[in-house]
Amino acid sequence: MTDNEIIVNGGNFNNRDINGAFANNVKLNVVNVNDNRVKINAGNGIRSVYGGFTRNGTASGNKVFINKTTIGGLVYGSYVDGNGVAKNNEVTITDATVNESVSGGYVQR
Repeated sequence: MTDNEIIVNGGNFNNRDINGAFANNVKLNVVNVNDNRVKINAGNGIRSVYGGFTRNGTASGNKVFINKTTIGGLVYGSYVDGNGVAKNNEVTITDATVNESVSGGYVQR
């Protein structure tokens, strides 16, 4: 999953997540999530933001930009839940509020 982009300039998300690329429920296959972007300039009710998410694989070069909005939960440049690597991911926050943790890359094993 490579080179996906989401741009949010407003709207109500009713406590939902925003994901640049989300490879979930992949039990046996390795799925890499690389070079995905999420840009949020406005919006309400955003729970958490992931530039890239995978269960197994590499998450690299994913970017999250948050400007002038509030995120109710977590912000990850990338999140790997299983065996994999998170590298070279970025989060940029400008004049915004994040109510929980911010991480460029995170691996949960």
